Amino acid sequence: MMPGLYDGLAEVLVALGESKRAQGVLEEAVRLSPLAVRRQMMLGKLALSNDDYDTSSKAYRHAVNQGQSSRYKDPESNLGLVQALMNKNAGNGLDARTRVEINTVLSEVAKENVEDQGLQVRARLMKAASLQQAGDAETAAKLTEQAMARLEKNGPVFLGGSRVGGGHAVAKARSGGCRHLYSQGLRGDLRRRPQGHAERGTTDR
Repeated sequence: MMPGLYDGLAEVLVALGESKRAQGVLEEAVRLSPLAVRRQMMLGKLALSNDDYDTSSKAYRHAVNQGQSSRYKDPESNLGLVQALMNKNAGNGLDARTRVEINTVLSEVAKENVEDQGLQVRARLMKAASLQQAGDAETAAKLTEQAMARLEKNGPVFLGGSRVGGGHAVAKARSGGCRHLYSQGLRGDLRRRPQGHAERGTTDR
């Protein structure tokens, strides 16, 4: 079977609620065609939802690395990699090597998406979450405050799938909801998106 057909089969399995079987299908497709950036990203996302953080981090890492020379380069791969690494090490802190990798991929998002305020906020929230996990609560708080200032200045974004104003989100964070905002940023729900904008497909190669 052609690798592209695996993508469609995986989508059908996900729709049927068989996400683990879908992951297995994508893993086979990746073995046949390891340089497909979007397929690696799709595998990373699916494995993450299945709590398979080893597979997720490996797939997202491939998507990030291969994306450097691909028109399908996507900052969501960077953010997904960070989430997978943090979840993989939940309860155990973050070692030096993991912290360096997180810093590198998040810095890339910030530098290459200067005009995208949603990504800027998400990258800062995720960086703050990683610092908190690593035990640096003070710096995490400062980064959170910076993210909230951007949110307040630049207006509404999509938070948890709903369009909210900057003031609302800032008030929520400053009243003790920072962990909630971290999790929203990690899930990729905090993004500036115009009404009617469709997500890009994840199976294009």
